[in-house]
Amino acid sequence: MIRGHPYWASCPSCGNFKAEGMPCRTCGYTGPPIPARVTLHLPISQSQIPVSMSGTLTFSASSSMAVYGLSLIEERIMKSDWKPEDRIQLRSYIGLAQEIIVEQTKKRRDEYPEHIEQYKERIEEYRELIDENKEEPELQSFFETNPNFIIPDQMSTIPKPNYGGEFEPDFMIEASTGYHWIIEIEKPSKLLFTIKNRPRVNFTQAEQQIRDYMKWARDHIQFLKDRDWPRLNQENMRGLLIIGKRANLSSAQESALQAMNHDHRSSYQIKTFDDILKENEAFLKNWESM
Repeated sequence: MIRGHPYWASCPSCGNFKAEGMPCRTCGYTGPPIPARVTLHLPISQSQIPVSMSGTLTFSASSSMAVYGLSLIEERIMKSDWKPEDRIQLRSYIGLAQEIIVEQTKKRRDEYPEHIEQYKERIEEYRELIDENKEEPELQSFFETNPNFIIPDQMSTIPKPNYGGEFEPDFMIEASTGYHWIIEIEKPSKLLFTIKNRPRVNFTQAEQQIRDYMKWARDHIQFLKDRDWPRLNQENMRGLLIIGKRANLSSAQESALQAMNHDHRSSYQIKTFDDILKENEAFLKNWESM
């Protein structure tokens, strides 16, 4: 699947790349970046849009999940009981939108070749952090400046939200696909399983923490909607726990982690720090090969 990349937006002050909703890493500029986007309004009815899309059919070429969002609609179209001719017509709209996004993405890359080098620098910086097993504050600081490393299509990010002292995850991130992510980060050095392939205590405690956050958010959803997340609902809420390294897992432990993610896929996910690294390396490779 071809994807764009979130860093195709430039700081109006210094010209370096800048994530939406975050201060510029180079000069500290806090306003919006120069948009690198194409807006597509497709003639598809509201009933055909997946819940995760939050009812929008406006996509940005700077969103790394734009093509993925279109694929969700296409999947729903294929599973529908609509007439074959209607499905063909709707899929043609999807194909046209994908072509436009890819062309705009290529154009943006060619206009700002320095962004590739800057992204490489961020990846190497992150690699050093996890290779050296840095503590949570340093990783928190990196992700606050680079939230797209966690959620590639982030639209808005609140680090360390504190609602009455009861609910304080490391991040809440709203994505362009409509999902609202509640995120907890632990240490890269934490081991997940015992030699008998059973979850270690610190792993089960961290997993329970993300469950508690999810429960609190579901119980106080109207409070969160009124405060910072007006588009939040029960269906688009997801949790993410980032902990440990996949490199430290045996094949049996990898299978155990995969099974855990499968069991909880509708509520929360568990990723390791090197999972995040590999995802960003894949984005970079795709970006360079377009």
